[in-house]
Amino acid sequence: MQQVQTSWFMHKDQSPIAQDLSTELNISPIIAQLLVNRGIHDLAQARLFLYGSLDDLHSPHELGGMEEAVTRIRQAMQQGEKIAIYGDYDVDGVCSVSILLDCFQRLSYPVNYYIPDRFEEGYGLNATAIQTLADLGYTLLITVDCGISSVAECELARDYGMEVIITDHHIPPPRQPEAIVINPKNDDIEAMYNLAGVGVAFKLACALLEDDLPDYWQQWLDLVALATVADVVPLQGENRILVKYGLQALANSQRPGIQALLELTGLSGQILKTWHIGFVLGPRINAAGRLDTADHSVDLLSTRDTKQA
Repeated sequence: MQQVQTSWFMHKDQSPIAQDLSTELNISPIIAQLLVNRGIHDLAQARLFLYGSLDDLHSPHELGGMEEAVTRIRQAMQQGEKIAIYGDYDVDGVCSVSILLDCFQRLSYPVNYYIPDRFEEGYGLNATAIQTLADLGYTLLITVDCGISSVAECELARDYGMEVIITDHHIPPPRQPEAIVINPKNDDIEAMYNLAGVGVAFKLACALLEDDLPDYWQQWLDLVALATVADVVPLQGENRILVKYGLQALANSQRPGIQALLELTGLSGQILKTWHIGFVLGPRINAAGRLDTADHSVDLLSTRDTKQA
């Protein structure tokens, strides 16, 4: 068998920036040089990368469209409108739906959700689903992890008298839908640029609940970490912080569904790593949408019944 020959070329001289970081942060010169090699050149960046905390998270109101979305949702609640959450069938979409369902439950407002069939409908908004929801009387549709390219579908929803709020993280097309849009890739905020769909839904939920249960958002960190890692977004900026604390929350989650999943996979009581999500937990959440319906995964993550989990 042919052996692969690899040559390693090492930085022989430590840069002055790395020397400063090593001294100021009391870290290994090697770690300091690695930070510099990866584009982290100042003390604030390095401290945030290594020691970022939940206090470093940005306010959800810094995201474009957030104020408009919160105002519209509160208006819908005051007027007793029917609200539907429209998600994707992967881990990111399922966790996003679960967070918003829990958020509205805490607000004591009934909502429903819709996740398209992977085989019959495919990804994202579709005309049949919109017509179905409109026929059922829904007047406000909140997308999670999808919608940024659904120009025609949003026009159709508007024709049916349904307003759309889009929360998405995919790269926006040149023409975006005529809707209320929350997408960090529309904003110039580096720390939030790479948020997964769950990160955007999380920010919306935080903004909605801040007046009623201002600290409840920490209850969602397990789902945020689960979806952020499973969606393979860069663990930089806020993603790094959310996953750092989310892994701890996941290991100690009070959700019966998470507890059952950890027990099934032999991870109960273990210190969880990102690979546990990527190769053990995430694929099991994804499997429901690939074999039958992602509703099963939403049920798993949302149930409060240990026996059902």
